[in-house]
Amino acid sequence: MGIRILVADDDPDIVFGLSERLRWLGHDVLTANDGQAALAAVESHALDLAILDVSMPQLNGIEALKCIRKRWP
Repeated sequence: MGIRILVADDDPDIVFGLSERLRWLGHDVLTANDGQAALAAVESHALDLAILDVSMPQLNGIEALKCIRKRWP
């Protein structure tokens, strides 16, 4: 049984490729195409791991991670 993973990247090809490989390995994968969508996914689902692109526009992965850590220390 796999873990629940969030993959967030503004490049749809990366999101698709990585999420498909993780699913193939047996994991439950959620996807997001920007930092705001990543935060929404974290708020609505219990996750074990988040893979965040650090260079997303508007809310990058580092800023998203800071918001996540403030909410769930």
